[in-house]
Amino acid sequence: MASATVNGVLCRVTADKDLGDSWAVAVVPPAGSSQVAQVVKLQGNDRAAVIKGALTTLKARGLIERFELDPAPPASAAVAPTAPAAPVTPTAASTPTAASKPTA
Repeated sequence: MASATVNGVLCRVTADKDLGDSWAVAVVPPAGSSQVAQVVKLQGNDRAAVIKGALTTLKARGLIERFELDPAPPASAAVAPTAPAAPVTPTAASTPTAASKPTA
């Protein structure tokens, strides 16, 4: 999970999809803290890119001190594309024979 530091306090980062391609990215302080959540609304299709953009914006505005993003998954964990299935060839059992043809 991504995290951000606000006034020396480590906060968690959430990203919730709104209508369409809108996202609400929030920096949520721990329970019992006197700080309030900082929320940025962005549009995008990629959750990771939206979180990075929101945290970069908050840092540029001076609302957070620093942030850490989720580590990227290792290359070996990526799902390999599967080969297309081989075409099915008719077998002798699947072809109609003279015995199975209806007679008139």
